[in-house]
Amino acid sequence: MTTVLGSCVAICLYDRAQRIGGMNHYLLPHSAGPTVNLRYGNMSIDQLIAEMHNLGARVDKLEAKIFGGAAVLAVGTPADSVGTQNVRMALERMRRHRIRVTARRTGGTKGLLIRFSTSTGDVMVRPIEPGAHFRPAGEAAHYDSKLGGPDCL
Repeated sequence: MTTVLGSCVAICLYDRAQRIGGMNHYLLPHSAGPTVNLRYGNMSIDQLIAEMHNLGARVDKLEAKIFGGAAVLAVGTPADSVGTQNVRMALERMRRHRIRVTARRTGGTKGLLIRFSTSTGDVMVRPIEPGAHFRPAGEAAHYDSKLGGPDCL
C-alpha cells in the first residue's frame, strides 16, 4: 500500500502472529459529528482497528507505525498545526487501545511517501521535497534518484 503525506497522518497496523496488516490516512484530527467520515483521525483509527479485528487480527498483538503530521504550511505555530494535532490524535488512540508504537516518523516540514507491506509489516519511507510531482504509481519523479536508499522501518 502506498500513500503520500503532508500534514495528514497514516498509521500502519500489523499483527505479526496472524500476518495481517492495514493502513489508514486521515486529513484532520477529529470530528464531533455523528456521521462516520474517515478523513477524521478519531473515526479512521477506530475503523481501521475494527476492520483488522474483523479480519482476524488480535488488538492486543497489533503494532503501530505512525507517519506524517508535517507543518507544510507556514500558518500559526508548529505546536498548533494540523499536522501536530493529527499526530497527537494518533498517539492518543494508540494509548487508548493499548497498541504499541514500534516506529514513528512525524513532524518536520517535508512530506513523506510511504509504502507499507501488509505481508511483512515493513514500511519504506522517503521524504518529499516541496513542489515534487508524482507519477501514477506514486513515485516522486523528480526526487527518487537524489535521495539515496530509502529507509525501511
